[in-house]
Amino acid sequence: MDPIDATSTIPMTAWEQAAIVALFAVVFIALIGLLLKWFSRQQSSWQGFMKEQNDSWQNSVEAQNESWQKWLADQNARECASMDKVTEALDKLSGKIDAHDNRVEERINGAVESLRARKAAK
Repeated sequence: MDPIDATSTIPMTAWEQAAIVALFAVVFIALIGLLLKWFSRQQSSWQGFMKEQNDSWQNSVEAQNESWQKWLADQNARECASMDKVTEALDKLSGKIDAHDNRVEERINGAVESLRARKAAK
Protein backbone atom coordinates (compact mmCIF):
# COMPACT_ATOMS: atom_id res chain seq x y z
CA MET A 1 0.00 0.00 0.00
CA ASP A 2 1.22 3.39 -0.95
CA PRO A 3 1.61 5.74 2.00
CA ILE A 4 0.43 8.74 0.03
CA ASP A 5 -2.78 7.15 -1.28
CA ALA A 6 -5.22 6.77 1.69
CA THR A 7 -8.39 6.89 -0.36
CA SER A 8 -8.61 3.17 -0.60
CA THR A 9 -9.06 2.84 3.19
CA ILE A 10 -12.02 5.29 3.35
CA PRO A 11 -14.95 3.66 1.55
CA MET A 12 -16.86 6.88 0.71
CA THR A 13 -15.97 10.43 -0.08
CA ALA A 14 -16.80 13.27 2.31
CA TRP A 15 -19.67 14.40 0.08
CA GLU A 16 -21.20 10.94 0.12
CA GLN A 17 -20.89 10.80 3.91
CA ALA A 18 -22.45 14.28 4.23
CA ALA A 19 -25.36 13.18 2.03
CA ILE A 20 -26.00 10.13 4.25
CA VAL A 21 -25.87 12.27 7.42
CA ALA A 22 -28.21 14.82 5.81
CA LEU A 23 -30.68 12.07 4.83
CA PHE A 24 -30.54 10.67 8.36
CA ALA A 25 -31.17 14.16 9.78
CA VAL A 26 -34.13 14.72 7.42
CA VAL A 27 -35.66 11.35 8.33
CA PHE A 28 -35.08 12.00 12.04
CA ILE A 29 -36.64 15.49 11.86
CA ALA A 30 -39.59 14.12 9.85
CA LEU A 31 -40.10 11.41 12.46
CA ILE A 32 -40.01 13.98 15.27
CA GLY A 33 -42.48 16.13 13.31
CA LEU A 34 -44.84 13.18 12.86
CA LEU A 35 -44.62 12.34 16.57
CA LEU A 36 -45.35 15.95 17.53
CA LYS A 37 -48.31 16.02 15.13
CA TRP A 38 -49.65 12.77 16.59
CA PHE A 39 -49.20 14.08 20.16
CA SER A 40 -51.01 17.27 19.18
CA ARG A 41 -53.90 15.27 17.71
CA GLN A 42 -54.09 13.11 20.84
CA GLN A 43 -54.06 16.21 23.05
CA SER A 44 -56.81 17.75 20.91
CA SER A 45 -58.87 14.59 21.23
CA TRP A 46 -58.35 14.53 25.00
CA GLN A 47 -59.32 18.18 25.35
CA GLY A 48 -62.48 17.53 23.32
CA PHE A 49 -63.35 14.60 25.57
CA MET A 50 -62.76 16.69 28.71
CA LYS A 51 -64.87 19.54 27.28
CA GLU A 52 -67.74 17.14 26.60
CA GLN A 53 -67.53 15.77 30.15
CA ASN A 54 -67.36 19.26 31.61
CA ASP A 55 -70.35 20.45 29.56
CA SER A 56 -72.30 17.36 30.59
CA TRP A 57 -71.59 18.00 34.27
CA GLN A 58 -72.43 21.69 33.97
CA ASN A 59 -75.75 20.90 32.29
CA SER A 60 -76.53 18.31 34.94
CA VAL A 61 -75.65 20.68 37.78
CA GLU A 62 -77.65 23.49 36.17
CA ALA A 63 -80.73 21.25 35.82
CA GLN A 64 -80.34 20.08 39.43
CA ASN A 65 -79.96 23.68 40.60
CA GLU A 66 -83.11 24.75 38.75
CA SER A 67 -85.00 21.83 40.26
CA TRP A 68 -83.83 22.70 43.78
CA GLN A 69 -84.66 26.39 43.30
CA LYS A 70 -88.19 25.49 42.18
CA TRP A 71 -88.59 23.15 45.15
CA LEU A 72 -87.29 25.83 47.53
CA ALA A 73 -89.67 28.44 46.09
CA ASP A 74 -92.60 26.01 46.49
CA GLN A 75 -91.56 25.25 50.07
CA ASN A 76 -91.29 28.95 50.89
CA ALA A 77 -94.74 29.59 49.42
CA ARG A 78 -96.21 26.72 51.48
CA GLU A 79 -94.51 27.95 54.64
CA CYS A 80 -95.79 31.49 54.08
CA ALA A 81 -99.33 30.17 53.57
CA SER A 82 -99.03 28.06 56.73
CA MET A 83 -97.71 31.01 58.71
CA ASP A 84 -100.63 33.14 57.47
CA LYS A 85 -103.05 30.48 58.72
CA VAL A 86 -101.24 30.30 62.08
CA THR A 87 -101.36 34.10 62.38
CA GLU A 88 -105.10 34.11 61.65
CA ALA A 89 -105.69 31.37 64.22
CA LEU A 90 -103.64 33.23 66.83
CA ASP A 91 -105.57 36.45 66.14
CA LYS A 92 -108.88 34.59 66.62
CA LEU A 93 -107.58 32.95 69.79
CA SER A 94 -106.36 36.29 71.11
CA GLY A 95 -109.81 37.80 70.47
CA LYS A 96 -111.50 34.89 72.26
CA ILE A 97 -109.10 35.16 75.21
CA ASP A 98 -109.77 38.92 75.46
CA ALA A 99 -113.55 38.29 75.38
CA HIS A 100 -113.17 35.57 78.03
CA ASP A 101 -111.05 37.86 80.20
CA ASN A 102 -113.71 40.58 79.91
CA ARG A 103 -116.48 38.16 80.97
CA VAL A 104 -114.39 36.91 83.90
CA GLU A 105 -113.66 40.51 84.90
CA GLU A 106 -117.39 41.32 84.76
CA ARG A 107 -118.25 38.28 86.91
CA ILE A 108 -115.57 39.16 89.47
CA ASN A 109 -116.72 42.77 89.58
CA GLY A 110 -120.34 41.62 89.91
CA ALA A 111 -119.40 39.25 92.75
CA VAL A 112 -117.42 41.99 94.51
CA GLU A 113 -120.31 44.43 94.14
CA SER A 114 -122.80 41.90 95.51
CA LEU A 115 -120.49 41.26 98.51
CA ARG A 116 -120.20 45.00 99.14
CA ALA A 117 -123.94 45.36 98.85
CA ARG A 118 -124.46 42.57 101.40
CA LYS A 119 -121.96 44.13 103.78
CA ALA A 120 -123.57 47.52 103.36
CA ALA A 121 -127.01 46.02 103.99
CA LYS A 122 -125.91 44.51 107.28
